[in-house]
Amino acid sequence: AKHDTTLSKALSKLLRHAAPDAGVPITEDGWVRVSDALAWVNRSGKSSFTEEDVRTVVAQDDKQRFSIRGDSTGTLEVRANQGHSLEGVSVELMR
Repeated sequence: AKHDTTLSKALSKLLRHAAPDAGVPITEDGWVRVSDALAWVNRSGKSSFTEEDVRTVVAQDDKQRFSIRGDSTGTLEVRANQGHSLEGVSVELMR
């Protein structure tokens, strides 16, 4: 679905390259809160992706580009599995 491709590409851009410049908090091993990612993806007002959409994209991505996890506080986080160009984000920490 085109809808999913749009979200997947936006997430890839954010998680692999744009988070620091966008002011989106990212952990040193690449995790971003889904709520923060959605705020960035939906910032233009043209899209209104939801947490469910993120889960769908992660689950259906045949190349396994993303990981998703819920932390102990119930915060959902998402991460790109490869291709980072970010300073201070270490893919090696992702094993």
